[in-house]
Amino acid sequence: MAYYFKTFQTSVMSSTPPSVSFEAFIVPGVSITSASISVYQISLGNAILMNSGTTSSPNFQLNLSLTPSGYYYITMKVLSYTQNGTTYETNGRNITLLAVFDGSATNVCVSAQTTVAATYCFARLISYLPQAPISIYGNNRSLKIAYGMKNNFVHTNGDISPVISSSPNALETNSYPLFNFLGNLLYYCLTDAYVYDQFLALAGGSPSVFEGLLYLVYNPFTNVAEIYALISSLPQVLTPSLPTLTLPGSMSPQPSQWTLTIKANDSGAKNFLIAGAAFAVFDKEDKAWIANNCRAGSPDSGTHCIVLNSDGSPANISPITGGGILGPGFGIAIDDAGETIAIGNFGWGQESWNPQQGSISVFKYDGTVVSPPNGFTNKLSRVQALCYDRNGNLWMSSIGTQQPMPPGTPPSIYNFEPQNSAIVVYIGGDPNNALSYDNFLGNPSPFHNTFDVVIDSQGNAFVSCIGKANVNDTGLNVKSSVHKMALVNGELQCLASWESTWEDTGCEELRQVTVNANDEVFVVAITSSRVIKLDNNLNYIGQFTTNIHAPWGITFDKAGTMFVANFGNDRERNPDYDTLDMKGPFGVTMIRNEDDSTASLMTVPTGGFEVMLRNGSPLYGNQQHPTKPDSGDTTSKRMRCYEPIMRLTSTSIDKAGNLWAMNNWKPSAYVDLKDNPGADGVVIYVGVAAI
Repeated sequence: MAYYFKTFQTSVMSSTPPSVSFEAFIVPGVSITSASISVYQISLGNAILMNSGTTSSPNFQLNLSLTPSGYYYITMKVLSYTQNGTTYETNGRNITLLAVFDGSATNVCVSAQTTVAATYCFARLISYLPQAPISIYGNNRSLKIAYGMKNNFVHTNGDISPVISSSPNALETNSYPLFNFLGNLLYYCLTDAYVYDQFLALAGGSPSVFEGLLYLVYNPFTNVAEIYALISSLPQVLTPSLPTLTLPGSMSPQPSQWTLTIKANDSGAKNFLIAGAAFAVFDKEDKAWIANNCRAGSPDSGTHCIVLNSDGSPANISPITGGGILGPGFGIAIDDAGETIAIGNFGWGQESWNPQQGSISVFKYDGTVVSPPNGFTNKLSRVQALCYDRNGNLWMSSIGTQQPMPPGTPPSIYNFEPQNSAIVVYIGGDPNNALSYDNFLGNPSPFHNTFDVVIDSQGNAFVSCIGKANVNDTGLNVKSSVHKMALVNGELQCLASWESTWEDTGCEELRQVTVNANDEVFVVAITSSRVIKLDNNLNYIGQFTTNIHAPWGITFDKAGTMFVANFGNDRERNPDYDTLDMKGPFGVTMIRNEDDSTASLMTVPTGGFEVMLRNGSPLYGNQQHPTKPDSGDTTSKRMRCYEPIMRLTSTSIDKAGNLWAMNNWKPSAYVDLKDNPGADGVVIYVGVAAI
């Protein structure tokens, strides 16, 4: 072993710092014989150089003064390597390996897989200029999230994480084989000058392989077919890899984009599975609080909420129960301090499960229950979305209707009277100090169906109303609408309104409403499959329709990129089975610079294995396919699902740029309406969002 390092020590009187062992290789069988190395400590500003030099061995040790709570990284630019007993020079090809480790590390592996994982998971914390060293920066909260996500792929010692290699990931999604494919791509960039040159050209003209990988994180739809073809016919050293997959039907292993994902389906308890995740907020510890609609295996209301750590694992307080939780629907909110969480109770499923009055449940971020067993009920009638403003006022959409959800479930013998749709505000979060407004479009009724509310930078509230087509079978329609509201002298006032002119069904079913950095208003519509853009006074500006399919959710990142959560594509009747199936892929539409022509769909393809629940059962359990009408075929066949991402209701962005997408319903309407509407988890797109 030989290595030559220039070390930076501040005091010759201090004792020798602990030794950290490093092992470097690209893939098994390739040994590095010469490389330039730098070790840095990550800080809020520029990274701090701790050690630099060269090594002629893949195994070396460094004395490093590591802080237990600190984060560090090593870069290794490969100059030469051996394979099958022969030494090769890189001849100027810029192949730089990267590994991130924390202050507890004693053994650090630097490899193709650590490079891919670190590039993706720290992508939004990386500052890189051509011909300049890689610099990773960030505060402890962002670094903790990114480091935890990195450990979902590969551990510091080089071991593959059981998170990516086991259910619900493994081969239930294509992320593990795509992760290895990118590692194989790095290997071939080292060993094949043609692959190196072609990849850099296809990855935006990048000057190095590291920059090429980073370019794919930022631009995941870049030359997918061309980059895949570069090495898809070559031996895959790291497996499973995309070309090695065996997929059902005529599916192709070629991905549709270069996103890496982590799927999470562990609520913390097998008897309270994730079922119908709808919306997520992050608390002061970066735990994700997720509104959970249903009890798995039934169409009825869930009585629990999911709390996941920032890496997607279940928090020790999850699942949360009590406080009146009953089918939260879309509703979950957190105050500015990240300490108080409010959950809106909609009451899901057949009418007998609908709450007669409606309520919200309130918790502290440590799991302490604040609300009474029945929740807070003052002025509420079935709550969907809710949010806190900067003054701690809690704004809630009280939907009013008692119509069962989903439609078609058996009616109850108890017919509760509906209330007018309204927006309700608990001043200072106090349920005893409540205001209510129901005079939407000058016509109070239960059929406006208030759904979502969001606050702009000026403190105005924007409220979306679903509307109602063919009210009580009369042929009359209550139009979908958006309203600008404010607290003025202790009263709720409506400052402006916009009414949809969509004529197809009389109601285009608006869902989430949000504002961008300029306080322009965006609202998604299911029936028309569009995103509607309005100015701050609710004058119509335009719409987005490309690659958008019955959307429920919309989010903007700090760069203004729009992420639209699609509930599904158009329905069509399956000629073989008396069911409704969904067409096309499920996913999140990414739109850059509010340019409809950039709209691309981020999907999560299967790796070939059927989707499994956390309790070890297949997603559809033992349900059988219905027999084909008039076919004489009585053969039973268990229903299987190969859709790891399903109909989505929302996305949320954490402090490391990961996009959390909520799987809300399963992809087959036969199952949705007959047996079990709740989907099984959350999919996290790693590093796709600017922060």
